[in-house]
Amino acid sequence: MTARYLRTECPKCPEWQGAFCSRIANGLACVLGPLPCAERIEANVTARDTQVGGDHYKTVAVQPWDVVDTWPLEQRIGYYRGGALKYIMRMGSKDQNAVEIAKGKHYLEKLLEVLK
Repeated sequence: MTARYLRTECPKCPEWQGAFCSRIANGLACVLGPLPCAERIEANVTARDTQVGGDHYKTVAVQPWDVVDTWPLEQRIGYYRGGALKYIMRMGSKDQNAVEIAKGKHYLEKLLEVLK
């Protein structure tokens, strides 16, 4: 689990995703400046609780990581390592560099959880 700052509400923030600010969750500075929300809660959030770059996985009943987590440990490790490598290697060719690195970091966070 990774400690992250969650916001209870941030209606002005374009990065707000219903339960958290995606920029702050990914270690980036808030687009509105230094912590515009008066309240923030430090909580334990797993990698599965967040998504970098949209909500397309959060809207399905069974997320791909739920399926992967049923695999044997060696296969899970390989999958999450490969996911991290993919985003780091393609940096600059699809999304903005910071987004690609944030996606790779997300896979590495999940890998750390699997290894613990």
